[in-house]
Amino acid sequence: MGKILKVSNLTYTYQGEKRPAISNINLEIDEGEFVVLMGPSGCGKSTLALCINGIIPNVLLKN
Repeated sequence: MGKILKVSNLTYTYQGEKRPAISNINLEIDEGEFVVLMGPSGCGKSTLALCINGIIPNVLLKN
């Protein structure tokens, strides 16, 4: 089985904010893997999901 998702050094800062919502995220998901994003409120779970889904614009996606 191969990789279905690879995220490398992802950092995202919302417009008007000084601090990144997520910083230096590295993630690889293999086909068939079950992954859960967990953490306290405000830690960047939704931001990461929005970046992966392409809902947040201006995130460079390759392949």
